[in-house]
Amino acid sequence: MKLSGLQYLFLFLVTWFVTAQQPVSIHLTEKDGLPDIEFYDILEDQEGFIWLAADKGLYRYDGKHYKLFTNPVKRGRSLFGLTLDAKGRLWCNNLSGQFFYVEDDELKLFKDFKDINTLVDFYIYNNHLLISANNNLVSVNLDTKTVINTINELYEDHFNHLNALKEGFYFNKNNLIYFTEDTALKNVQPIHKYPFETAQQSGSKKFFEYNNHVFFFNELISSKRNTLFYITNNKDLQEVQLPEILSSLIVVNAYQVKDKLWVLTNRGIFITEIKNNNLIISERYFKNSYTTDLIIDSNTNFWVTTLKDGVFVMPNLALKKIVLPNNVGVTAIEKTDHEDLYLATLDFNIFNYSKTDNGIKQLDVSFRNNIYGICYNSLSNDLLMVATTESVFHNSKEELTKKSKLIVTKSISVYDEDQYLVSLPHALSMYSKKGDSLSLLRLVRSYGSVLNTNKTKAYCNFIDGFGVVDLKTKAYKKITYNDSTVYGAKIAITKDDIVWVATYNKGLFGFVNDTLKYQLDANNGLASNVINVITPDEKSIWIATDKGLQNYNYDNQKVITVNKEDGIDSYNINSIVVQDDDIFFGSNMGLYKFNSKSINKTRKTLQPYFTSVSILEKDTIIKTNYELEQTESEIRFGFNVNGFQSNEFVNYEYKLEGYSDNWIAVEEGLDFVKFNTLPAGKFTFHLRAKNTFQKEYTQPISVVLKVRLPFYKTWWFYTSLLIISITVVWWYFSRKTARLNAAQQQALEKAKINQQLVFSQLENLRSQMNPHFIFNALNSIQDYIILNEKKLAREYLVKFSRLIRTYLEHSQSNEVSLKEEIKALSLYLDLEKERFDDDFNFKITVDKSLNLETIFLPSLFIQPYVENALKHGLLHKKDNKRVQLNFIKDDVQNLLICEIIDNGIGREASENIKSQRSKLHKSFATSANQKRIDLLNRSQDKKVVLKVEDIVNEKGEVQGTKVIIKMTLTY
Repeated sequence: MKLSGLQYLFLFLVTWFVTAQQPVSIHLTEKDGLPDIEFYDILEDQEGFIWLAADKGLYRYDGKHYKLFTNPVKRGRSLFGLTLDAKGRLWCNNLSGQFFYVEDDELKLFKDFKDINTLVDFYIYNNHLLISANNNLVSVNLDTKTVINTINELYEDHFNHLNALKEGFYFNKNNLIYFTEDTALKNVQPIHKYPFETAQQSGSKKFFEYNNHVFFFNELISSKRNTLFYITNNKDLQEVQLPEILSSLIVVNAYQVKDKLWVLTNRGIFITEIKNNNLIISERYFKNSYTTDLIIDSNTNFWVTTLKDGVFVMPNLALKKIVLPNNVGVTAIEKTDHEDLYLATLDFNIFNYSKTDNGIKQLDVSFRNNIYGICYNSLSNDLLMVATTESVFHNSKEELTKKSKLIVTKSISVYDEDQYLVSLPHALSMYSKKGDSLSLLRLVRSYGSVLNTNKTKAYCNFIDGFGVVDLKTKAYKKITYNDSTVYGAKIAITKDDIVWVATYNKGLFGFVNDTLKYQLDANNGLASNVINVITPDEKSIWIATDKGLQNYNYDNQKVITVNKEDGIDSYNINSIVVQDDDIFFGSNMGLYKFNSKSINKTRKTLQPYFTSVSILEKDTIIKTNYELEQTESEIRFGFNVNGFQSNEFVNYEYKLEGYSDNWIAVEEGLDFVKFNTLPAGKFTFHLRAKNTFQKEYTQPISVVLKVRLPFYKTWWFYTSLLIISITVVWWYFSRKTARLNAAQQQALEKAKINQQLVFSQLENLRSQMNPHFIFNALNSIQDYIILNEKKLAREYLVKFSRLIRTYLEHSQSNEVSLKEEIKALSLYLDLEKERFDDDFNFKITVDKSLNLETIFLPSLFIQPYVENALKHGLLHKKDNKRVQLNFIKDDVQNLLICEIIDNGIGREASENIKSQRSKLHKSFATSANQKRIDLLNRSQDKKVVLKVEDIVNEKGEVQGTKVIIKMTLTY
């Protein structure tokens, strides 16, 4: 019947589609770093590098980067014909007749055949290069580069994909195919009896092996159509009937993959097999691309190169994408009991997919907004579809539709022909189609629910935790784990009544009889604790996380993983359906399927290798051992594992043996390990790798590190430093002791000198106060008293007493001012003048620049020389006795000069008189003063210089004596 007033549209017309499906492929283009879009050949070498022959040149792919290989003498950019020799070297050629090979990470020219100016086939066999060019087959020795032999009249056919299982090579001469192992081209035999017919040989041929027979596609030039032949066991030619589509396309290559024949054409790849001399097509991939070559790498990834569409990689042939109209995304999937699926799509439509004929039809209903869930009731053949603001029942048998009041359901489970268990944003309820009504079970926000096998209980994830409701009594029981509430969103139940709860952050819980029995999380196999969908299977459960789709077999505890390494292009999976061994899942990218028995793919991780080693941020040559100074032990190891997507699905661990025995995981996404500094010692850096979802690691690769201490941290340096320190300390204290001893000795000597100076002063005082002087002075006083010259006696006595007191005062100190010294000398000379009865005159002159109060000189020092002048120079002179004292300043030498000048009899006459005197007489003045000068010169920085000279007239006669005393000025 037709409902009016509905906001959805019912079309009683059904639109049918026959959908295509092919393995999920990853399309590599320039935006992914691919250096070109036009490729001719592809090859994987023994180390896992992928080599690409492109229009722009030769490239090597290590799983992350593309490296260009070129040669300065290469003419043109393009290279072709990738093949490996027995040494693992890659060979290729170009349109100009140049042949190259890769060795030591360089593209090297083997030989330039200037007579070849087109693309030719070649083959490397038994250390020889075999070239099919100019209707000749040429054999060239790889060591000598010399031509061994040539066969003429050849057809230049393509034998690229022969010899996969045999030792030898093929060629076509006179329309007969020959096979030989002889690189000298002498022992050759045809493999079939009769030449090709003229009609069969009119075009180029592409030979390949399939099921131990030699086949060839023959393109007829006249009709541009293909024919297919093979050589029978009887050495006859047998034609294989081709489908019409393959007869008219350009056949590029053909490969046997397991029991299938993959035919590469200008319109994609045809997956075929030959039965009863008929070529049967089972699948077709990349129908819009000109495919040029195919390889299966060491991890069974299928690489397909194209002429103008880049490179396609099919990581897992078992994972296939079902193409929906407009490649629309899927929001929900529901299965029926007729091997059909119902799909809700992002454009608010519902489709029916038939697994048997791979057909899709669009249902006669559409919605205005997002479809939250669909549920098929096998008891009534009803399909319940619930959207944001509306819901509809659709019965395909009765072709009836009915509107429902249900909206925004979190989950729907069939209870019977009429009732459904529904989780709603505000409650858990039972919904009746007949009454279009809800029966409340628990008024709490719910996120998902399931029924047990007997349909007596409803398990549900509520906002306040996981629990169970008895459908008869509506009693609620909270289910806990270790007395803690279990919080979850998604819920599922297996046929053995194990209830599975996808928790928010603790992984997957499995409850048996309301008790936790199973737990799977990121620590024991779960790809991630963030779970989007869970769906039950036989003794297992399918789990969609934000890092892949997994199956957990709780019976044997095994986990298999399907992720982006298998080609899943989005982890935004919102629904999973199990139909026997086929698993369907939907995401925002579309609908996908795989067979659970064949999806699990064992991948091996290739051996890691070092890509770089840098010391102090500078790249260095990669070696197996290094010697480093500790101050320069900052070292960085770069590494890689070849292979498609290896940077995303390879985990590394390293160990620094000699420092730690623990393996340390390298942070995800990093491809280097750096040590900022290392202690001194010998270490071995080990690195190993494994696939993210495997347990076995590769054999570690290693580098030996020997770190030397800086010289200032070595034992000999410490020993030397200790010896030097002891020596320095000994030297220091020896010097200090010596200085102390010297200072002590100097102090003792100074004390001794001071003592001697004191004795000298006493001697000077003694000389100045000798008995003769005192006796003469007292006689003079006595004479004045006798002559009743009281005044003169008194004056003389006063001067005498002053002089005596001055001498006594001066004797108390080492130095006196020049003023005090002159004053004392003046008193002394005054007294002596009285004694000489005025027959004596003296004069004292002082330089005006001299500061008499600030200049000091030794006490009692000048007077003895004045006394000597009187006693020895003037005493024996009859009259006119004179003494002159001059005090002069020498500014240049900073000296005080004292001159004592007398007009006496001279030194020689005085010595004669003294020699006649009694030997008992002792002269204190001369000896005491000379001794004092010596002491002063030893004890002080200032020096005293004494000079005595005679005063001689023009006739050479002595007129007196001059004493010159020079001493450093002291202030």
